[in-house]
Amino acid sequence: MKKCLMQLVCIVLTTLMITGLFSVDCFADEERLISGTFNCMVSYGNEIATEQYYYSDDYFLIPSTRQNEHLTTMSMALALSAMDSKGSSFVSTLLQEIGYRDIRIDDMNTTPTKDTIGTAIAHKRIGNNDVVAVSVRGNKYGAEWASNLTAGSSGDIEGFASAADKVIARLKAYIAEYDLKNVKLWIAGYSRAGAVSDLAGVYINEHQDEFDTTTDDIYVYTFAAPHCSASDKVYENIYCIRNKNDIVTYLYPQSWGLYSNGVEILIGEDRTVSRKTVDIFQSDPMIDIGECDMEDFIVEFTVFFAENMSREQFAGDFDDSVAELLELYFSKPQEEWQPTFDYLKNEYFGKLKSNDRFFYTVISQVIGGIMKHNSDKMYMQLTDEFLLVLDETTSAEELHLSEQEYQMIRDRIYPILRTIGPVFVKDYYYRTNVDYSKVLPEDYDDPDYDPQNSKNKVLTYNQVFKPTQPLKGDAVCSYGTAGCQTLSSTHDDDAISSEELRLYHFGTFFGNLLAIISEHYPYINWKYVTAMDSYYTRDSQPPKKNTPDSADTPDSPDNSDKTSYALGDIDGDEKVTAKDSMIIQRYVINLKLLDSVQLKAADVNGDEKVTNKDALEILRYTLHMSNSKTIGQKIA
Repeated sequence: MKKCLMQLVCIVLTTLMITGLFSVDCFADEERLISGTFNCMVSYGNEIATEQYYYSDDYFLIPSTRQNEHLTTMSMALALSAMDSKGSSFVSTLLQEIGYRDIRIDDMNTTPTKDTIGTAIAHKRIGNNDVVAVSVRGNKYGAEWASNLTAGSSGDIEGFASAADKVIARLKAYIAEYDLKNVKLWIAGYSRAGAVSDLAGVYINEHQDEFDTTTDDIYVYTFAAPHCSASDKVYENIYCIRNKNDIVTYLYPQSWGLYSNGVEILIGEDRTVSRKTVDIFQSDPMIDIGECDMEDFIVEFTVFFAENMSREQFAGDFDDSVAELLELYFSKPQEEWQPTFDYLKNEYFGKLKSNDRFFYTVISQVIGGIMKHNSDKMYMQLTDEFLLVLDETTSAEELHLSEQEYQMIRDRIYPILRTIGPVFVKDYYYRTNVDYSKVLPEDYDDPDYDPQNSKNKVLTYNQVFKPTQPLKGDAVCSYGTAGCQTLSSTHDDDAISSEELRLYHFGTFFGNLLAIISEHYPYINWKYVTAMDSYYTRDSQPPKKNTPDSADTPDSPDNSDKTSYALGDIDGDEKVTAKDSMIIQRYVINLKLLDSVQLKAADVNGDEKVTNKDALEILRYTLHMSNSKTIGQKIA
């Protein structure tokens, strides 16, 4: 009897193991799969994209601690659908289509403030469980931007933590209101919302009884999220999907004791940046000194910044000042700011650059301030010069600002200069063998420093600067990886002088700003994620069940009689736009047919295949992130 019982137990266990193994790839039953489209924002502009999704209730039949490629993509669709410049219609429509009800919207249909956080919460009964979906808004949140810069001097990042508290409170209230039992939680967020989702996931994991849930029933997916947590504990049911080239995901730095709490999943492709230095006294201040791997540069840049600005320094007057400026900016419509930007671009900076008094102050006070170790006086005088030129050329009324707003901006210049200035100074002399203990003013790290009672240290040039040897080739790149290219082609193998390395980090960052920030764009990272999902590849298509409207049948070719196309112009309208990128996406998932000429126009990377990579290159081109010289050219 015991032997028979043991055999029965073994059979049951074996069956469960086999079922578990095959459920990862075969969980989406043909009759239960829902395929449709959702709307999202292409980037941080206002262009809207329509993308495909694949949803199944079966995603929640396997434990959350086992990563699921299809649920990962669906979670990103849920996160991106919350990015709606006009409110909550995108996310509400998606949740309704996949069968979730009692949708609760908070802070999505009202004007955002520093203290808001947009969420959509809904639920669905699946088997014996109530699945609660939570989509946190990670774009189009206006004045919430100011909260991103509210770090606090210790613990979790303050701006994200306070938002996570709101999400947790809403979730508890929602579960109680609908008396939900055996709860499975599905939470997704992008960027700021990813950090908020991370912290909410940590709380839920540590307080499972408050949500009537278990470890295997907590599904948290974060995308492009900055570090936010003071704990380095990793939870196997939180997934942190990050683009290796996305600078936002390296912030806040781990050297400040800040982390993400999820299992990391890397996406992205190899990219390069142009290494640049800056000489403000030249007609063209940007100097190109070669190329470097983007990921390597971002790592070094963020490490350099963190080493030269502590969290305490950042969390003082600096983050408050920047947060207040951001709150002011996002509280006004773009059209109200346009005259201000036009003035700054066309008038103020030109007059500042040509102002002899300002440059005299830079030379006499900045350099003199460094030598005399009195940064308070130095930055006060710099601030005075910025304001003098401002007052001489415009007024609050001309800038379309109230007197109170104008004064607030004036008051924030000094604390920003005072905090970030020393980091610029150190970067200016990067790798020049400068003795930084003598370069940085003695009051830099002392908030109680009193310049009136200090003994000014008047130093000679030779006391500050040590003799330096010129550097050659890859020696310029301190991380020395394969991503750094030799500079011999640029400089004919001549020595790279220390002069050319001034403002290496900030020069390179601002010189490649568009390319660097583009790696954080939601739509670009959506393409990276779908490229890893077999439902979105041409060789492995899911069944097309329950597909809304006309998407059941692939579109027919346009039957154009054109014999030539511009490379990337798939629809033949003589322009390369985001629409062409979307056509390729529909082709890849069998919702669009292309004729032979259109296929040639779509193969923009020349690998003789039309894939998501071609769609991504076209998107980069339309957003001015690509250096491609072939897209848009006529082909036969």
